[in-house]
Amino acid sequence: MTEAELRPIVARNIAACRKQAGMTQAELAEKLNYSDKTISKWERAEGLPDLVVSQNIAELFGVPSPEQIVFTFNATHGLNIAIKSLVPEGGRVLVSGYEHNAVTRPLHALGARVRVAASPLFDRTAALRAFENALSPELDAVVCTQLSNAFGFILPVEEIAALCRAEGVPLIIDAAQSAGILPIDLAALGAAFIAMPGHKGLYGPQGTGLLLCAHDA
Repeated sequence: MTEAELRPIVARNIAACRKQAGMTQAELAEKLNYSDKTISKWERAEGLPDLVVSQNIAELFGVPSPEQIVFTFNATHGLNIAIKSLVPEGGRVLVSGYEHNAVTRPLHALGARVRVAASPLFDRTAALRAFENALSPELDAVVCTQLSNAFGFILPVEEIAALCRAEGVPLIIDAAQSAGILPIDLAALGAAFIAMPGHKGLYGPQGTGLLLCAHDA
């Protein structure tokens, strides 16, 4: 994909991200320390920063098209977008026992009926068995962290993703601690969404993040 083809895609992502956050162009400009005119130009696909970054991200994380990449303010922002895209009020969700508040708080706000795939710490076999036993087709979503922020436990997300694909249940992966450290491939995993920050394993600045989206998410 050429830079000319990428420009309107990135412009739409900037505008969508701002609106999702409930911010005006002026508010976003103040937060990013840019002028109102700069934000307005970006949303018209004028004067955008180097767009090769979108293509590089797609190649790094197995994303079929740069259009499936949304730039967010952090992983929490991306997780909120993902959860609210899939889970209705009172919906049914399966989570691991190692989820961050960025997952549990929006689920609580939605009044979701949350089922926990509880398992002993550092036992990947038991973790997979817990998901296998708790997973069912009527779930609206499964949410699983790839790497626990509290314990450093690496969950078997590849195998959990395979279970979700078999049951036809969309999977949201929290890659807040793992992006840039562990392998992540959106297409291979078949996840609906993968959220990550820019400022941790990707060595980017604070206030940046990515949400990788399946084509039909």
